[in-house]
Amino acid sequence: MAVHPEQQRQRIASRLLHDVLLGSIRMGAHAVSLEVRVSNWGAQRLYGRFGFRPVGIRKNYYQELNEDALIMWTDDVRTDDYTRRLERIASELPEGVRP
Repeated sequence: MAVHPEQQRQRIASRLLHDVLLGSIRMGAHAVSLEVRVSNWGAQRLYGRFGFRPVGIRKNYYQELNEDALIMWTDDVRTDDYTRRLERIASELPEGVRP
């Protein structure tokens, strides 16, 4: 997932991730994983707000950048607590980005 640099810091990635997670839950997911560049602190913070936590490293995953990937995971996305987390995140999005 990526947002054009001119559109960053407008919470678009939060909306995209929110919608991807809702779709995943509707399709029966119980857990979700992703990978992110180890140097991408902004994305890691975003994923942390959605309950993702680091669980491992994939060495030289981004070969063109010679950079490792941090594997992040969130469990129990079908719980009421997780649903409330997604609702809270959606409610905090700015008008025009909010679902």
